Amino acid sequence: MAGSSSASETAEDAASEMNAAFIKRLKIAVATTIIRNKPSNVSAKEYAESLAGRLREKESTWQGRVTKLESELLKTRQELAFVRLHEAGVDVNISEDFNWTESEF
Repeated sequence: MAGSSSASETAEDAASEMNAAFIKRLKIAVATTIIRNKPSNVSAKEYAESLAGRLREKESTWQGRVTKLESELLKTRQELAFVRLHEAGVDVNISEDFNWTESEF
């Protein structure tokens, strides 16, 4: 069994090295593309910084959306659980945060 452990570690090391090589090539390709496609009136560094800033802004926007949707999903799951409990005849003290009325059941 010790041999198979060593073999799997060797395979994992080889895969890790291939991933590292792939990431290095990808970074070089992205850098080359940025340099080739930059506007002529800005330096490559300024253009790369500008792109990075825009990427950070978009990422922040998406993170905000994800947080909002996760919160909405949790609330919906809670509401569904309360409805199912109510339908099963379980007396549930529903929080005022849900702003429900009896007619909603």
